[in-house]
Amino acid sequence: MLCVGLLAGVVAVGNDLSELVKFVEKYNPWSEENSAAPIRIGMDLTEVEGILGKPQEINFISRSYFSHGIEVNPDYEHREKVGGVTAKRLPSGVMYKGKIDGIRLGESANEVKEIKGEPTYWGIDASDSSTAIWYKKSDVLTIVHFSANENNVWVADSITLTRASSFVAYRAILLSVFQELKAGRVSQFAEELVEMSKKASFKDNKIGMISLKEFSKKYLYQSYEFVFMKPAIGGGAEIYLGFGDKLLNFWVYPVGWEKPSLRAIVEMHKFYEDFGT
Repeated sequence: MLCVGLLAGVVAVGNDLSELVKFVEKYNPWSEENSAAPIRIGMDLTEVEGILGKPQEINFISRSYFSHGIEVNPDYEHREKVGGVTAKRLPSGVMYKGKIDGIRLGESANEVKEIKGEPTYWGIDASDSSTAIWYKKSDVLTIVHFSANENNVWVADSITLTRASSFVAYRAILLSVFQELKAGRVSQFAEELVEMSKKASFKDNKIGMISLKEFSKKYLYQSYEFVFMKPAIGGGAEIYLGFGDKLLNFWVYPVGWEKPSLRAIVEMHKFYEDFGT
């Protein structure tokens, strides 16, 4: 019995020590958990490689460093510079332990709000996940994606600090447009489309374009899935979402290289019908 008691005591002390170490590390200003990402917006990508090495994967949205748990997002206008940085659990299983804009992966939605305040936009992706957006300043966004953990608490599983006019920001910005519509408001990112839709040339278009009002009536309250995203020929990005058996194209364009704007919503089935294909 004495041995069993001693063993239980050792286990208890071990667990307590582990929790103590976690607590100390959380508030230790020199710990890895409290370190900021070594990447800043505007840095040359060659300088990034000098710090992190060569990326393991490159696409038009990001340069992924699986060994660090970091994605570096090239600037939209100046592709040789950093436009943003993302921390998330990458396919390698590695998770970045430091801070992005003062917050860490794994922190709860309430903990993040204590640090950042209430988000500028709060968009619901699904019943078990959500995306929130904060403005850092006029042209910089902090985007946090939350998902429910095993205790049904929403925790941050992706954090992005980015210029507003960036490919990595456009999907979250589009989501914020949807949420503003559901709240009975027009997002500042959709004001240009509303003005364009008042013109006669818009109403007579033959390429499947629909107004924000038409989109709200026909699709806003339907569930949707992300299909794919690509650079737009006219600048910005095309985001394709599936609403049931209908595919819609959303064109987001950076006005003045800073403020993103939703410039078009196209029903692709109408687009193909109009061109007789």
